Amino acid sequence: MNKFLALVRRALQTDSRLLRGYLARLLLAGFILLTLITFQRDWASRGAPGLDLFRSVSLYNYFFITILGTAFFATAITEEKEERTLSLLKMAGVGATSLILGKWTPRMIGAFLLLCVQIPFTVLAVTLGGVQIDQVVAVYISLFAHLFLVGSIGLFCSVVMSTTTGACGLAGGVLILHHFLPTVLALALRNQQGFFIVDVIISISMMLSDMNGFRVVLGLMMGTTSSIWISTQVLGNLIVGGLFMAVTWVIFDRCTCNEKEPGSLNFFDRLRKRSQNLGRGRVWDAAIVWKDHQLLSGGAIFLLLKTSLYLVFMIGSAVLTYGGWSSLTVTIGYSLLTWSFFLMFLELGIMATRLYRQELSNQTWSILLLIPRRESEIIYSKFIGGLTSLLPLTFCFFLGSILLGEKFLKLMGDILGDLDLLLVMTYFTLQALIAIHCSVYLAVTQKWAIWPIALFSSGFVVFMGNVMGVSCLAIGGGPGEVGALAFIGSFFSAIILIPLHLQIGKRLVELAGE
Repeated sequence: MNKFLALVRRALQTDSRLLRGYLARLLLAGFILLTLITFQRDWASRGAPGLDLFRSVSLYNYFFITILGTAFFATAITEEKEERTLSLLKMAGVGATSLILGKWTPRMIGAFLLLCVQIPFTVLAVTLGGVQIDQVVAVYISLFAHLFLVGSIGLFCSVVMSTTTGACGLAGGVLILHHFLPTVLALALRNQQGFFIVDVIISISMMLSDMNGFRVVLGLMMGTTSSIWISTQVLGNLIVGGLFMAVTWVIFDRCTCNEKEPGSLNFFDRLRKRSQNLGRGRVWDAAIVWKDHQLLSGGAIFLLLKTSLYLVFMIGSAVLTYGGWSSLTVTIGYSLLTWSFFLMFLELGIMATRLYRQELSNQTWSILLLIPRRESEIIYSKFIGGLTSLLPLTFCFFLGSILLGEKFLKLMGDILGDLDLLLVMTYFTLQALIAIHCSVYLAVTQKWAIWPIALFSSGFVVFMGNVMGVSCLAIGGGPGEVGALAFIGSFFSAIILIPLHLQIGKRLVELAGE
């Protein structure tokens, strides 16, 4: 118990001296305040302004817990593994229970404070009308149960995986399956009822759907779910979270008995090395590009695997949503285009955030810059090598355009022929690039900004900036001409983007000399 309390006390003292905790609570409170301002303009036409405000606050909380909590809890043990301090703690006599609870409890307290900062807005929503106190209590109990589940899953993945990236990816995958797999199974097997195994799978899927916190929170806000404080979702999340904690405690010693040495090969590295041994080729003339194509993008074998997974996901989503209003080929084409377009920005952000951070973490960045090349050439060569990770999505995009045929040409003609739409798309593209640049800057300058936290934080700041701009326009009397506003926004976005791009390069050169 003394070792557990020592770890908790040290973590809380460290967090209390850092700016990021206060800044996160300030940003969350400010975002809720901006939501309140956006409701002010048309409050007279709202029948239940308090319910609308509390619904927005609750959904913000849920997405904060799910997205940011995944990365926040998944670093509990992996940060000790990557810093090579876990074995030292174990040599000092700190057991599995003390380590697990000592690293997990401070993070849970920090997340709890993020929810507590919203209590004044909750009281305001009740006084504005449309929401009852029992709904408020039921929603917050549901959110705390979901927080416990996310924290337990993140801790489990942090123990199982050896790197932060792997832990975040595994935790995100588990939560995605938790939210979508039961619904997908129920829809896929709805026409096969009558068989015992199918009925059992559907029953389990329905039970897992009842444990989905998003559906419960949304149902409480819409009035379709009764305001029961201890619901099936709350009990289910607590029980499943407790099981994850118990399994984590059981497997802790086995998963941490042999720490991986820096530079050791993971599964995909071994798979790529085996394929290269079968037919070893020459290194490209651009050696740095080849290096990041192999180490970051995964090489040809991993790109083929990603292409197959993307095709299965996109074609499967098209088949599941196919309603007969158009041919299946056209539906698949639109699915390939849509998913490829949005996932392109996400994967570009993940790649760019990891690109230079790995060199800095492995302390190889200063050595790499000793190569007799210009610093800018090395930086951009690494970026080009990382861009090869986008080849699977590029292939899916062109495949979708081929399947659409004339419809794709007509769609592009409509976009290019509508100047307002083209300016709006340019503006949002520049905003996405600003968010990606901000996440890269955070990743290379802040030790705590692993790629999920850097991406989410940067996207949140950019989104808040857009909400603030829309709120000012609404208060000022109206949005005005859409095309003109998009042109002005694109101009100022370019002004922000260029210095930020140059600052990242300058900072990378400075880090090589530190």
